[in-house]
Amino acid sequence: MVSRLMQLSYNGVDFYSLRTPFYIFGIINIYLYYELSKIYFKNQDDIYLSTTIFMLLPGIIVSMALANISVIVITIVLLFIIANKKDYRYIEIILMIILLFVHNVAIIFFISILIYSIYNKKRCLLYASAILSIISLYLSSFIVGGKPSGHFIDIFGLYSAIFSPFLFIYFLFAIYKAKANRDILWYISFISLIVSLILSIRQRIYITEFTSYVLVGMILMIQIYHNSLRVRLKEYQGLYKKIFYFMMITLISSTLIIIFHQPLFNLVDNPKKHFAYDIYEIYWVSQKIKSGLMSCYDTDENKKRYQLRYYKIKSCKK
Repeated sequence: MVSRLMQLSYNGVDFYSLRTPFYIFGIINIYLYYELSKIYFKNQDDIYLSTTIFMLLPGIIVSMALANISVIVITIVLLFIIANKKDYRYIEIILMIILLFVHNVAIIFFISILIYSIYNKKRCLLYASAILSIISLYLSSFIVGGKPSGHFIDIFGLYSAIFSPFLFIYFLFAIYKAKANRDILWYISFISLIVSLILSIRQRIYITEFTSYVLVGMILMIQIYHNSLRVRLKEYQGLYKKIFYFMMITLISSTLIIIFHQPLFNLVDNPKKHFAYDIYEIYWVSQKIKSGLMSCYDTDENKKRYQLRYYKIKSCKK
C-alpha cells in the first residue's frame, strides 16, 4: 500500500511530492485526535493542549515525513477508538478488517481488543477480534523468536526519541497509573508497548510496527496530569507545573531539531554522521545518476535495495 501511494504521488523530480499522501494522512490524524480529545476532555483548553502535544510529538512528525505505513495505521486506530466511544459497532468491525489488510502486524491490535473484550464482556468485539487474530496470525510474516540479544535498551531509546526523553518517562508513569480506569485506549497502548519491550529482549523489532498503537495513548497521559494537578490546592501545584514546563521545553526542542534538521548537515564534517542521512541517501544517489555523475549503486542493506528498485537505480554488479 505504501509503495502504491508513493508511485501515485512521485513525479520523478520533487522529493517532497513523494510524501504528499502521508502529509495528508498526518493532517487527518491531527483532526481525528482533536475529535477524540473532545470525548475525553470537557475543558476546551485541555482539548487544545492534548492536540498540540500530539501534533508536536517527534514520532507523529516523522510518521508524516517518512513514507511509512504507521501514519495510515494511526488514522485507522483513531477512527476505531472514536467509533468505539460512540458505539458504532459495524464501523468498528469494518475498520478492523481494513487494518488486517493494511498492517502486517495488526495481530498486536487484535490481541489488545480481544483482551479488552474479555475483561469488559464485549461479545461482538470478542468474536471479531478472536477471528481476526487467527487470520492475522496466518497471514502475518511477523516472526517471534531468537535468543536474548540486548535490543531492549535500543528500543527504549527509540521510544524516548519518538516521544522525547522526559515525556516518555512520564508517559510510562501515566500508563501505569491509568490502569485503575482502563478503557479500550489503555488496552491498545499499554499492551502494544509491553509486547514491543518484551519482544525486544529476544529479537530485533521494527519500532514503527508498534508506535501507531502506543502513540494514541497520549490522551491518557494528559488526563493523568490534569487529574494530579487539579486535586491539589494552587499553592501545591507549583512542582507539577514546573515539571510540565520542563517536559514541554524538551518536547519543543526535539521537534525543532527534526523540523530544521537539514541545516545541520552543514555543521557536520561527514554527512554520514547526520541522524537523517539514511533518509536522503538513495534520493541523492538517484539525482546524481540523473545528472550523469553516477551510473549505478550497490548496498548490502535490504531496505535500501528496495529504495533502489523504486528509483530504478541499477546495480553495479553484473
